[in-house]
Amino acid sequence: CADEEGRTLINGTLGVDDDESDPLYNFDILSPTASGVAILVGFVLLVVLFIITVYKIGSLLIGFFCFFLPAILLMKLAIGSIVPSRGFCFQSIVVMFIFIAMSIVGVSQHNLDTGGAEVPKNAAGVEDLFRDDDAGPLVKYKAITNSMVEYPICRMNWGLPGMEPKVSLSALDLGIFAAEIYKNTEKKIVEGVLGGFAGTDLLSGMELEHLADSQEIGRWAVWKIPAAKTRVIAVRGTTTFQDVLVDADLWAFVRILQAFDKFTSMISMMRKSLVRELTGSMSLRAWLHEPSLWQALEDVAAKAKDDSLKDGWATVVTGHSLGGGLAQIIAAHLHIPALVWSPVGIGYSLARFQMTAEAVYETSVLIQPDTDLVPECDLQLGYTQRIPCHSANPFECHNILRSECEIFAMCGDPRGRGGMNKNCGLVMPEWNTTKLEAFKSNTIANARMPTKGGV
Repeated sequence: CADEEGRTLINGTLGVDDDESDPLYNFDILSPTASGVAILVGFVLLVVLFIITVYKIGSLLIGFFCFFLPAILLMKLAIGSIVPSRGFCFQSIVVMFIFIAMSIVGVSQHNLDTGGAEVPKNAAGVEDLFRDDDAGPLVKYKAITNSMVEYPICRMNWGLPGMEPKVSLSALDLGIFAAEIYKNTEKKIVEGVLGGFAGTDLLSGMELEHLADSQEIGRWAVWKIPAAKTRVIAVRGTTTFQDVLVDADLWAFVRILQAFDKFTSMISMMRKSLVRELTGSMSLRAWLHEPSLWQALEDVAAKAKDDSLKDGWATVVTGHSLGGGLAQIIAAHLHIPALVWSPVGIGYSLARFQMTAEAVYETSVLIQPDTDLVPECDLQLGYTQRIPCHSANPFECHNILRSECEIFAMCGDPRGRGGMNKNCGLVMPEWNTTKLEAFKSNTIANARMPTKGGV
């Protein structure tokens, strides 16, 4: 795309190749109201085209000439009237963006309504990071003092205010719930969580109060922890094909918008409030007045919060990836704290998720590894603890077990749970070189290393 003088695209500024000879470019004749109507009619035509395509009603040829071409021309006419100075190339890209975004949202919505695909055979294959069959008795909780070099999140605890640190929940503690929810059976989930707290001050009376079906979108579990006087809600990340469709339904529009922003400065030229309004309008469920995809989870979380208030307890929500995004929505709606791992963002989607930025500021803490692509989707608003990831594979950087090992290397584990060094060596190839040496040579980290328990 070049401007009138043939100059190359620079810094996202687009001109036209030949605006005098391009009849489409000279369609800047509609008023703002007429432009809005034209875009709305174009959307309606595209929706009809989706119905024809998905349900195989009539021929694709009729759909193309009767619906697709009129829709594109109407939106081109409207956008040419709104942003005529940007040129034919920019306007065409905007139209293409709208069509792609609507296509993904429409197809994902259809698949969600018709059930999608079956659950995969292996739900993420998460192993027990804290388990060590050869470990001896665990050491008692040992508070960390005189720290000089550590992540700020090492000093954070979740749970009922005023409780002693040994019966409060650390990031490492909450990471157990967020990782174990990926397992595909209730037995494995319970064994994984209870095994992660074996021999600690928190194990007594810990029980699973509620577990959603494995095919639920963002499967969740509610844990009761009497020692901490806290309930923990853990939300699963993307595992089933249904979860993949939810990712597309909720975040496809804004992700495509971000992709187009790389070479059109589409987001940069708009106010955040406008981006949020556009994202909020791209919801077929809202148009059809259907319940939100997170409503079932929010209902369970609201009940857990009510139960905790009656007991005088706290409620905390955690999750990873898609589960982290859903957890932030629930936390903002119910005003409960959340610690989330590698979550998809929610900053551009506030209107769609019916929440405010202030509610996210007040509730969400997130852990984001470098080069992890998932948190780059949308915009992060919560307090963010960045951590390094030295893997060349961005999918490895998205692994919650790797993130837990990084937190362990810098924060240690005052509960002295066994097996972390051995298991982190399996999760992180560099653990037995740079991480372990740094762990041993760091006096702060060394103070956290228990003398027993196989670590």
